[in-house]
Amino acid sequence: ANDQHGMTLLSTIFRAVEPSRLKGGLCDAVLGVLMKRLEVAKTAKFVRLLLPFLSLLVVQLGVDSLMEGLNKLQMGLLEVLLTRVWLPEVASVTVPMERKLCALGMTTMVTSPQFMNEPYAKHRGPLLNAIIAILEGIRVDSAENEAPEDEIAEDFHVAHAQLAWNQAGRTRDLFPEVEPKFFLASKFDEASRAQPGILNQVVQTALEPAAAQLLSQYLSAAGLSLQ
Repeated sequence: ANDQHGMTLLSTIFRAVEPSRLKGGLCDAVLGVLMKRLEVAKTAKFVRLLLPFLSLLVVQLGVDSLMEGLNKLQMGLLEVLLTRVWLPEVASVTVPMERKLCALGMTTMVTSPQFMNEPYAKHRGPLLNAIIAILEGIRVDSAENEAPEDEIAEDFHVAHAQLAWNQAGRTRDLFPEVEPKFFLASKFDEASRAQPGILNQVVQTALEPAAAQLLSQYLSAAGLSLQ
């Protein structure tokens, strides 16, 4: 019942602290704890909290930091996470600002050099489809019957954790200056220019027709086009 308070605190720390101070030991330790919790006590609610945080980590520290931290726990763990958790369940994230975080994080991943080669290249189509679904407000409700998200255990006192800079909690936009559709368009264009033809092929072969049309609209609105 208290997962949301811990994840909100973690997110605030990772947004406020200089990224160079988070890389390495602290980031690896946090990932270790979160992956252990996912392994031994996975719930739909925990996943809905975990994915926005991992997305924040990607935006703040880069794809390399997440990939390297997870590889220290188990080689190829990011791909396992994408296949079994991230892609199947990201559409169930409900809080608008957390959905935005997921879109930004997945955009950073799918347009990164690391995702231009296998084993991650095969996930580019599903990632783009998921990003566009989130940007268009598509949701998939979890079938798991859980307590309401705002439920607080009676024996847990959070008054000491309600710091002035954290009052808004999970509803606060951590990147108010970033418009996610424009972010996707600009990152897509940047990656396409770096490696011409690769992402265009993904659009033609792995993107759902409606998603491809929407991506084209995002690019046009940003004054860009498919490369």
